[in-house]
Amino acid sequence: MSNNIQQRSPNASAVDFGWDFQHNAGIMIMLMNIKDARSIRIEGASEDIEITLNNGRKIYAQAKSVTRYDDFSNVLANIKKSIGTLNNAWQNGDGECLIYTTNSPNPLNDRMSMMAFSSAPACISYDELPTLACKGKIDKIYSQKRCSFPKEKFRIFVFGFHGNEDDNRYRNVENWVGRFMEGVELHGSFYWGKRAMERWQVLFGRNATKTDRRIEISKETMMWPLIVWLCDAHETDVWSSNVD
Repeated sequence: MSNNIQQRSPNASAVDFGWDFQHNAGIMIMLMNIKDARSIRIEGASEDIEITLNNGRKIYAQAKSVTRYDDFSNVLANIKKSIGTLNNAWQNGDGECLIYTTNSPNPLNDRMSMMAFSSAPACISYDELPTLACKGKIDKIYSQKRCSFPKEKFRIFVFGFHGNEDDNRYRNVENWVGRFMEGVELHGSFYWGKRAMERWQVLFGRNATKTDRRIEISKETMMWPLIVWLCDAHETDVWSSNVD
């Protein structure tokens, strides 16, 4: 093993954490747009997360995570790089919305705006950014990168995703899925929410490894287990009623 290889052998946990965040961000954003979504691709041809809508247009999302929620040293570098890649994706001509998603509660390194993101999950559009300083930072990056996408199409999506304990790391995701389950009236929504979250984590993680980037997860594939669980729950209710 050469010295160069030895020098390039850091602990991969931060990289793995980033992949984990990306897959879970895909779940969150897909559910956020489930009514209009047709399919999703993790590690798409242009972006980290690509959601194809029923109208054929796409939501492009770039995911950047921090391993420590109180470390703001790289947040501006992260969003700067992400805006550049999102602008490149916009050039495809089929963009509907551009999302920068992160787990940092201070995505623009502006402490005055942290309260707006502290109630995460929070998805805030450019027009609704909480301070002029925030817009100013986006405007500066936009100019430096020579961006051309309409700023009103840009969103910042923040949700908590930290720690080594699964109950802490996935709390926001599980709650998000659980609320979705409530919406489809699945009894024991938070129990089923945990099951759905874990199933989708595997499904999205596998999708990211497919080298053919045309392979997507359809909404039907994603939602089919819920239909089965709903049928099972209905049969159980009917059986219980008959027993009574």
